[in-house]
Amino acid sequence: MRNTMRIGVFGGTFDPVHSGHLIVAEDARIQLELDWILFVPAGYPWMKEGTNVLQGKHRLRMVELAIQDNPHFRVSDVEINRVGPSYSVDTLEEILSWDQQAQLFLIIGNDVVSDLPQWHRMDRVFELCTVVIVTRSVHEKERNISMPSVLKGERRRVAFLDTIAIDISSTEIRRRFAAGQSNQYRLPQVVLSYILEEGLYLEEGVPDA
Repeated sequence: MRNTMRIGVFGGTFDPVHSGHLIVAEDARIQLELDWILFVPAGYPWMKEGTNVLQGKHRLRMVELAIQDNPHFRVSDVEINRVGPSYSVDTLEEILSWDQQAQLFLIIGNDVVSDLPQWHRMDRVFELCTVVIVTRSVHEKERNISMPSVLKGERRRVAFLDTIAIDISSTEIRRRFAAGQSNQYRLPQVVLSYILEEGLYLEEGVPDA
């Protein structure tokens, strides 16, 4: 029986968190045999500078509500409380300071793979964790077609998470709220109720996130 904790680190703006996020997190937990998933809402997402991201307190609260019934899901305010840009490397180092023996698995979407060469201290990220790429492809050859050089090499720790196609996006959810359209079932009912009670996402022309 292993004593080392295996922790999935799932970062993002979660603006808002939706059902697709929860499905990916649960699939990652099962496929990678993780002890738990740590959701980390971004504080100041430097890759999205110039966009209008909802206040951190609301995004944090929505994640808290969304995961409250899953004992394997947790949320951290480490980035929300951090002053300045949110860098994954800083977050990983802080999480490891809680448990230096833990094995970390950083869960990212296939859509951000091309941005990895721009990440702050990417070599250090690979030292701290295994990068888990969410993909819908089961063909290793196809997976590697568009992989940037930063992911190649024997010493790179990369894993792939196969999950179902989930055509839900935070951008579309925000657009629907602004247009007065229903978002029923696109996100957990408790999150939907919170958004309606707080009057969030009512402005037109909300930027992508």
